[in-house]
Amino acid sequence: MNKDKFNLLKNVKFSVISFVINIFLVFATYRLVIVYEGIEAVGIWSLLMAWATLIRVGDIGMGGAIVRFISSKNIEIDMAEIRKFIDTGLVMNFIAFMFLTLFGYFLLSINLHNVVPDKYLLQSQSLLPILFIGIFLSTMSSIIIASLQGIHLGYIGAYLSVSGNIVQIFFVFLLVPNVGLLGLAWAQLIQFSLLSVFGWGLITHKLNVGTILPTGFSFVILRQMFTFSIKAQVANIANGMFEPISKILFNQFGTLQEQGFYELAYKTVSLTRNTVVSGIFASLPTLTNLINNNPNEAQVFYVKAQKKVTIAISIIILCVIIFSPLVSWIWMGQFEINYWLFVLFISIGFWINTFGATAYNLGLATGIMKSNIIASFIMLLVLIISAYLLGNFYQSMGVSIATGISLACGGILIKVLNEKLIFKNEGKNL
Repeated sequence: MNKDKFNLLKNVKFSVISFVINIFLVFATYRLVIVYEGIEAVGIWSLLMAWATLIRVGDIGMGGAIVRFISSKNIEIDMAEIRKFIDTGLVMNFIAFMFLTLFGYFLLSINLHNVVPDKYLLQSQSLLPILFIGIFLSTMSSIIIASLQGIHLGYIGAYLSVSGNIVQIFFVFLLVPNVGLLGLAWAQLIQFSLLSVFGWGLITHKLNVGTILPTGFSFVILRQMFTFSIKAQVANIANGMFEPISKILFNQFGTLQEQGFYELAYKTVSLTRNTVVSGIFASLPTLTNLINNNPNEAQVFYVKAQKKVTIAISIIILCVIIFSPLVSWIWMGQFEINYWLFVLFISIGFWINTFGATAYNLGLATGIMKSNIIASFIMLLVLIISAYLLGNFYQSMGVSIATGISLACGGILIKVLNEKLIFKNEGKNL
């Protein structure tokens, strides 16, 4: 089969480029924050974002459902039906996250004094509304990106992400020196606003059916999407909660300065690792189509992808560990041993975890999500238990070790459970 019609190489290539640009964005942003407000400000940002993003526990998974249902359709023949799926997912996501954003803001604002030190209370109060609006807009932009991926135009989504990151970099340099963390929150809000507007314009132009408004909402299609999305989102919620919960647990055992180091270490590893994972997920529409239409070729595709992932992640993680002392010096003006150790433990965990990333895709591609759900919740459970056990003995260092252990467990488990979906006929729907 000619995979060019799926724009596979473009989708993978530009998805990786997007994450590379994002790495630079995070690096530059945190460097400015450290210079103008200190490492503790990074800790405050990490803690507020961790608590705020817990609203994603209510995410109903419309983005994943859109990719799943429209990626196997013919865009030339099924254009009107594709638009209905996209409109339905967009409207439902808007309603759900509007409620979650308002509820999350209210809950966190009245408990803010229990989350941050009194010294940072006023600053945090001014941050919260902008931060929550930015999170809401980021969920809308994720639906836009998912829709582009579903019609095999993920590379255009990557164009938009890169452009959005460049816009954010511009506003970060403009605003952070003047208003600190508030400037970072505004820069993100502007980025996701522009991405959503331009992305939606591209989708409506490409499909060329209906109006610019999402009037194709359908309860019949919503029921179809929910059947898949609820199963998929149970796993996605567990995965999405992993990072914020690890940071909240870290706060129980570490100082605010250590929280800043942990935030920097986690971003250092996770963002560079995502240059590999972004390529894997960009190939999801192609894998879905092959599994449905050519199972033998899907097996070949999977094996090749797994080999490339193994080589790429090994090289990248090794480079992260070796060069992180240099990153520490550039970020903080000196070598910070805690930062490097956090990077080391998290890197080992993500290295092992990524071996299961291609297998995780199999659950999404087949719609058989049982193993994804099991592995995701076990990984989260291991994190919580091991963080409390090791944190009581080794404080903040123990939590970082627990993060690495739980990531490794999740990667091994999903690889063992999910590969039978493509190599054997043992998988059954939930």
